[in-house]
Amino acid sequence: MILAVFSQVIRAFWRRFSQRLPPQLADVALVAMTAQDGHADQVMDAVVTCTVRTARPEDLPAILQIYAAERDPNDGSPRAVSDLEQQTWTRMMRSDDLTVYLAEINDQVVGTATLMTMPNLTYNCAPTAFVEAVVVAIDHRRTGIATAIMRRLLSDARSAGCNKIQLLSHKRHATDGAHRLYTSLGFEPEAEGFRLYLQQVPAAVRAAQATQH
Repeated sequence: MILAVFSQVIRAFWRRFSQRLPPQLADVALVAMTAQDGHADQVMDAVVTCTVRTARPEDLPAILQIYAAERDPNDGSPRAVSDLEQQTWTRMMRSDDLTVYLAEINDQVVGTATLMTMPNLTYNCAPTAFVEAVVVAIDHRRTGIATAIMRRLLSDARSAGCNKIQLLSHKRHATDGAHRLYTSLGFEPEAEGFRLYLQQVPAAVRAAQATQH
């Protein structure tokens, strides 16, 4: 009980402290690490350093590994990068309006997200930003990794002169903490989002749809 309260105090302190960091320090986050053993929250390491940076061409295998673990948590084996993935990644790296972010702990990639800015004729021609593919490694979830990535991303969007930042989050994430994360960062659930998959429907989406029928 005492450890659980202490963990909450550490997290509350960090949230307030991190909001006062200057933009140039937005890529460094001190994350309170906790692990749940089924009975109580145990503080493992009081504070660890999580660095958020923009991706480089050689980061593709690590990002694909994060995506693969999201689809199948039991599959930790590395796999070869396909030609199509490499071609797509090269195109992404060359795009001035697209940025992929990585979160690292001890040089290990533990999270990623993508920001795309779109030129816009409304809002006095201020660009609109879109957030996609926010994924954190399963063993590092609920430790502040996604918050660190999002804070860096939001800082860069402000620096780019964006007026509006949009993201879509599936309804199934309403109970896993993702929606709480976004609202804590200032996002408002003011719009109804729509998706139409033209080719592949993700397995997680199909599973969520099945529970609604």
